Amino acid sequence: MPTTIQLTAYVDSTGAPAVGSVTAHGTYAGDTMPMGTLTFSSTVPFNVVRLEIPYQAQAAAGFLVDNIVVTPAPITAPRAPRKHLRRLTA
Repeated sequence: MPTTIQLTAYVDSTGAPAVGSVTAHGTYAGDTMPMGTLTFSSTVPFNVVRLEIPYQAQAAAGFLVDNIVVTPAPITAPRAPRKHLRRLTA
């Protein structure tokens, strides 16, 4: 049975406020199991992810996960403050 899967991202602990979350619903694509893609993107760094089936009246009891791809955001160096120069003319 195709079921909604939820990904929630946190910093350090699932007890902390969530950075964000996303859900996706699988579909049958000619295979014996429903399949789908779940994509999450955040501008806030995170280091803990929870994958779960949120409560649904008729849902699967479990799920399989494969092909996990993580693309870290590029690390940018802090920018030095700009100095404002004023030209003096005589």
